[in-house]
Amino acid sequence: MADIRMSLADAATALGIAPNSVRSRFKAGKLRGERDNQGKLWVWLDDGIRPAESSLSNLSKGSIKGFEKRQIEGFEGHIRTLTEQLALAQAELASLRPRASAADRLEGEIAGLEALRDEVRADRDHWRSIAEQALSDRREQPEPRRGFWSRLFGRQGDSPSDQ
Repeated sequence: MADIRMSLADAATALGIAPNSVRSRFKAGKLRGERDNQGKLWVWLDDGIRPAESSLSNLSKGSIKGFEKRQIEGFEGHIRTLTEQLALAQAELASLRPRASAADRLEGEIAGLEALRDEVRADRDHWRSIAEQALSDRREQPEPRRGFWSRLFGRQGDSPSDQ
């Protein structure tokens, strides 16, 4: 048998109890139900409820058709709301896709730049060691003393020690 979705008031009428009792049964888990986007409580009742359990048999055909019409209108409203939410989510997704691809591209560039940085550091360390070696070799061999004029003009043989 199929279940029928009913509002709190309709379920209370169908079961022959107060609406607060339906709410209490829903909270206790004795009735299956849900809340819509506006917070309205809807419960699911078996369409084969026996007359002893419910006053559904006391409802007229017109009130049942009105109930079904309200139920359909509720579903249509829910469908409209979900459609709008889906459209908003798709628009947000479309706006985020270019940003995601740009982020992926930048992450790739970061990896490439980190590799280049490591290569430049290795090259720097190599040339630093060569320069330090050249400086240490130069410190070990003292340069001969030259006179003022030879240092100024860069000529050899003008120092007093060369004569």
